[in-house]
Amino acid sequence: MVSALLAGLLAHFLSIEWLFYSLLLFACGSLISALAIRETDIDHVAARGAVAQETTDAQPHASGLLQVLRDRRVLMLGAALTLFHFANAALDARWSAST
Repeated sequence: MVSALLAGLLAHFLSIEWLFYSLLLFACGSLISALAIRETDIDHVAARGAVAQETTDAQPHASGLLQVLRDRRVLMLGAALTLFHFANAALDARWSAST
């Protein structure tokens, strides 16, 4: 949110070209941050959503796709993103027709 505000202020006070320059700088900052993560800092088992079983061997296993799709929060997120996409498509069509 701060980066969007900063990009908007740069575009308003300098020129619209600065909107794109600022987004390029923010993307480079994100790339540098992602590349700075060391391999040893990542717990790959936990990152894949694995949980330890209640058995004697206690080997963790990752959740399956069906288990993820049963989660109501994931379904609500998918519905919200779909509606957001459809709303933007309608606005894009309206914008294109007026120009």
